[in-house]
Amino acid sequence: MQLNRLRTIRTKLALWYCAATALVLGAYAVAIIGFFQHALTAELQHQLEDPLHFAENMLVRTADGGVGWRPDDPDRGLVIDCSVTVSGPDGTVVFQSPTKAVPPGTPWASLSGDAVIAGLPVRIEVSKPQTLMRARLRQLTMVVLSGLPFALAATALLGYLLARRALAPVDSMVARARTITAERLGERLDVASPHDELGRLAIAFNETFAKLEKSFGELSRFTADASHELRTPLTAIRTAGEVGLREARDEADYRDVIGSMLDETRSLG
Repeated sequence: MQLNRLRTIRTKLALWYCAATALVLGAYAVAIIGFFQHALTAELQHQLEDPLHFAENMLVRTADGGVGWRPDDPDRGLVIDCSVTVSGPDGTVVFQSPTKAVPPGTPWASLSGDAVIAGLPVRIEVSKPQTLMRARLRQLTMVVLSGLPFALAATALLGYLLARRALAPVDSMVARARTITAERLGERLDVASPHDELGRLAIAFNETFAKLEKSFGELSRFTADASHELRTPLTAIRTAGEVGLREARDEADYRDVIGSMLDETRSLG
C-alpha cells in the first residue's frame, strides 16, 4: 500500500517540488553565505585601514637606524590591536610589533602600504586574525543549514497538499467514468474548465464515449436488421423440414423438400 502511494502522481509532484525547492534553497544558502563572507572580509579589510594610517604616523627612525614607535606613544602601538610589520627596501623586516597569542593555523587578514620614514622607504603591513569573522560566518552557516530541513519538510507537505488539490478533479472523473457502462453510454464526464489540461482530458473522454455510443447504436441496428433478414428464410427452412418429417415420403418428395431448403439457404448468401 505504501509503495502504491509513492507511485501516485501527487506524490511524485510533491517529491519533484521538494527537490526543486532544495536546489533553489541550496543555491540561495550558498549565495547568502558567500555574500556574507565577502562582506565580512571587506569589513575586516576596511577595519585595517585606520591601523595602517596610524602606523604610518606613529613609526619613526630609532637612534640605531632602525624603525620603532614614537617615544611619546604610551601604548607602544598596542591600541590598534593589530600586528605591524615593517620591511625595508630590500625586503628585510626592520620592525615587528608584539602580537597577541592566537591558536596555530588561525587565518590572518592583511593590508599593506608604502611609506617613507625619515627618508627610509619602507613597506608597512598590518595584520589581524580572522577569528571573529570566522566565528560569525560559522554562526550564519549553522543558522542557514539548520533551517533547511524544516524548510524542505514544509515544502514537501505544501507540495503534496497543492498536488492533491490540483488533481482532485481526476479522482472525480475516475469515479464518474466507473459509473458509465454499456447501458449508460449517454452519460458524460463533467467539464469544470474546458481550457486547462484536465478539462481537455474530460472533453477527450466525452468524445470517446460519444464514439462508443454511436458504435454501439450502429451495432444494435445491424443486429436487429440481420435478425430480421434471417428470420424469414430460417422460418421457411424450419417449415419445410417439419413438413417433410410429418409423413413418410418417397425419394423424390424428400429431394424436393431438401431442394427447397437448399434454395432458402442460398438466399442467405
